[in-house]
Amino acid sequence: MSRATFHRFWAGWNGSTAIWSIPLVVFIVTLLVTGFAVRRRAPVLSLGILWFFAGQVLESTVLPLEIAFEHRNYLADYGILLPACYALPSTGYAPRILQFRRVALVPLIAALSAVTFLRSEV
Repeated sequence: MSRATFHRFWAGWNGSTAIWSIPLVVFIVTLLVTGFAVRRRAPVLSLGILWFFAGQVLESTVLPLEIAFEHRNYLADYGILLPACYALPSTGYAPRILQFRRVALVPLIAALSAVTFLRSEV
């Protein structure tokens, strides 16, 4: 079987996935409410959350789209990256924080490299 994102025989709904739907809907609604609630106190966080969901709304439709075209989510992903990149320099430059950033970057790069390798058709 191919390691591509689109699998023709993917079963979208069954008994084992149904149990996760309620907590996930609660999580999504919580994110949306948080995006509106923190508009004045944390505008960058609010922009990031609402940008992500706005991007998803633009790409969603009542017609089923093939998931193979994941490039449609690239612009929406900036909503996730924006608050994270904004918060990094504002955490200060204490030696422990700088060391934590360096140490945390290694597993992140390793994980992203592993996923890229697994998805490649080499």
